Order: sequence, then C-alpha cells, then structure tokens
Amino acid sequence: MVAPFRRIKHLGNGFYGSVELEYDEGLNRPCAAKYITHAAFSEVDFTEAQAMELGKHDNVVSVFSTDVENGTPVIRMEYMEDGSVADRYKQDAAPVRDAVLIVEAACRGIAHIHTVGLLHRDIKPANLLLDRTHIVKVSDFGLACEKVEPEGGSGFPYFPHLPPESIKDGTRTVTTVQGDVYALGLTAYRLLNSDRRVRPKLETNSAIPAADAWMPYIHRSLRTAVSKALHPDPAKRIQSASDFRHALEKTRPQVNWRSFTNNTHSNSRHAWQGSALDGTEWRAEVSRRSTDFQFTVERCLPAKAWRAQNNDKQTFQTEAAALRYGATVLQRIAGQGG
Repeated sequence: MVAPFRRIKHLGNGFYGSVELEYDEGLNRPCAAKYITHAAFSEVDFTEAQAMELGKHDNVVSVFSTDVENGTPVIRMEYMEDGSVADRYKQDAAPVRDAVLIVEAACRGIAHIHTVGLLHRDIKPANLLLDRTHIVKVSDFGLACEKVEPEGGSGFPYFPHLPPESIKDGTRTVTTVQGDVYALGLTAYRLLNSDRRVRPKLETNSAIPAADAWMPYIHRSLRTAVSKALHPDPAKRIQSASDFRHALEKTRPQVNWRSFTNNTHSNSRHAWQGSALDGTEWRAEVSRRSTDFQFTVERCLPAKAWRAQNNDKQTFQTEAAALRYGATVLQRIAGQGG
C-alpha cells in the first residue's frame, strides 16, 4: 500500500517543531505538514487546528487534517507556494501599495477570526503567507485563544509585537482585540519602512512609530492610519481590524513608491522609483554635486519619453535639507498622483 503522504522537502523550523512539504497521494495535492514536537505543545491537543477550522476564511490558511504519527501531533494544511511576506521582502521595505494591500488582506482574515470569538496573538510578516496568485492568508494559530480569556492562551504572544498595555507585573499578558490591531499596525509599519529601520527601534524600546523611521515617501494619511493602530493607549487606538482595513483603503497611494539603487548616476545619494495604476512611471533622487545637493524628479507617461519635472527641482546646501524637501514632493505625488 502506498503511503498516504510523501515527504518532498523541509520547509522550516519554529518554536513548536517543524514544517514539511508533503504530497497527499490520496487527494493528489501538496500540503504543509506541521509536526508539533515542542514539549509545551506536544500533548495530543489540536486546539490550533480547531481554531483554523473555526476561523475558515479566504484570507486564512485552510486546515486539511489532523493526525498523530509515532506520538507526534501533525496538522496538515494548505501549502502556500510563495512562502511568507517576510520571506519575500527580507529586511527591505515593500512598495507602498503592496504593503497596504497585504495588510488589508490580513485585516480581513483577522476580522473574521475575531467575529468567531478568537484572538490570533501572533500577527507578523512571517505569519502572512502568499500563494502563486499573491493572495495573502493568515497562518500559525499556535497561540490563538478565545476572546473571553483576558490573560488566556498557551505561551506568550510574539514579544516584539506586544502592545504597551500587554504586560502586567512583568509576567502576564493581557489579550484583547486591540492587541491584535496593534500587531497589524506594527506589521504595516515594518513592511512600509523595512526592518533595517524598524527593528532597532523594537529592540531598544524606542517610541513606535518613530518619526525618524518612516520612509520619506510615505504620505501623511497613511502614516496617520498606521500611527492610530499603534496608539499606546488602547482606548484611543483603532478599535477593530475592520476599522483599520477601512482606514488603509482610504490611503492607497496614487503612485507606488519604493527605494532603489540608481546605478546610472554614481553621485546619487538617495533614489526612489514609483509607478501609477495608469502605467505612468516616476523616478526621483537626491544627488551630490561639487558644493551642494540637488533633488530632481522625472515622469514617464505610457509610451512616452522621460521628462524632468522642473517645477520640483531644487538645490540645497545640505543633504538633510534636500531630503526634507524631497519627502514633501514624494508624498504629494503619492497622495495626488502628481
């Protein structure tokens, strides 16, 4: 008899154990198999799988089956071909529109999870998975708990994403819907600004969001929406995942900026590239000249040549001044399209 599951490759390790890519010979489909070997979770308890089934949604990874193999609990679930959002962007910032759409999708999944009475407690880029069509789905329900458990759930949530109110007496965690909203906000903040900028703030307990960590092209309405999701006072924070999604939808940029390395001009100090939904392309940079710094921006309409936007061209004595001015132009273009 052919074994029902054929192991293809190892996908990764986590706090709980390991994940393997397997092929279900009976149903002719791949699956991700989570082998739970950590002592804290190794009892035959499929609470995580039950939470995934209860939270079934287009933006939540589907659970296929549970099993016990040689005493080890196994949860088999939907295999997401493109891996996690963290894998895709590494420590780099995602293009602005991409980051907004990713978090909007996560908000849909988390909002549904909340409606069925659960909290996720482990929202972060590594737990947002992508399929080949780039659909975003929330994964990893190992720390999920019921909303009625203010200090419930097994284990501690993802520590860097804990909201300020979450720690009591240094030992207990307060688990709320607003805590999940905070984690969604911090996920957005990381994707928009890159972990190179944000992680040092998380590790040194600096103010979040930190003013000096925003990418210069992040427009003000988007900064405001994310900042409201990260408010240190839970009563003043955006109150639900749905509300955060609605706030993000209103801030989708007209021009999708991202940082890039400009290999054309060796004197370029900072460079950005942008695209609009109508096919218009943008590029901008701060370049160093012999005695000053210059900000320039160009636009390329569909099927046209690049043209300098001379009204926005300015020269400054310091790089900091050029960057401050450039930020206002980039944000205006992001919000207004020109």
